[in-house]
Amino acid sequence: MKGIFLLLFLAIIAYAQNIVEKYELYRTFLDTKDVSLGKKLLEQYPNAPFRDELILYLVELTYKKNPNEARRLIKKLELKNIPPSKQEKIISIWKKLKLNLKPLVLMYPEKFLSYIHRYKFSQEERENIARRLFYKRKYKYVIKLTKDCYYVGVSYYKLGKLKKAENILKNCENERAKKYLLYIFLRKRSFFEAEQYVNIEKNPYLYYILGKEY
Repeated sequence: MKGIFLLLFLAIIAYAQNIVEKYELYRTFLDTKDVSLGKKLLEQYPNAPFRDELILYLVELTYKKNPNEARRLIKKLELKNIPPSKQEKIISIWKKLKLNLKPLVLMYPEKFLSYIHRYKFSQEERENIARRLFYKRKYKYVIKLTKDCYYVGVSYYKLGKLKKAENILKNCENERAKKYLLYIFLRKRSFFEAEQYVNIEKNPYLYYILGKEY
């Protein structure tokens, strides 16, 4: 039993030393901006928490003098992990490297509204783009992209096209659509219609929304 505990203890020590070494090397890289050291770190610790940050630094350090290497590195990035403060920079470098913009359009469609029509997307990709644009309040684009009645109906509502919104949301089975349908009745000042709708649905939250109007 003592032997097992000793082996476990030694394993923990080795693991801890590995972590310390990894972060010491990364700190050295941050101080020196040594590209060779950065590549070595990426090779030795491909799943390190700082992986994408390291790639970002390497891309910034190499794209002018060695664009081919920068292209190789930038394709390794997990775009979803790029912090907002770095997004414009990486988009700029991506363009300078003359890479296909489609991955960026998929990830940051709100920054590429004039590019969306240039690419062919699967319906799943179109829905993903539409959802992101919906939360970015780009409702005109949402309507063109999605087949989801909730997003289409609410987008028309947000654009002030109440009749279109009402027609779509009335036939939408998404539970979230009910709230906006009630909002439409209230914006039209159709209080009788609103009361009828709430009484049919018997939804406590809809009663709450209606109650705030009185």
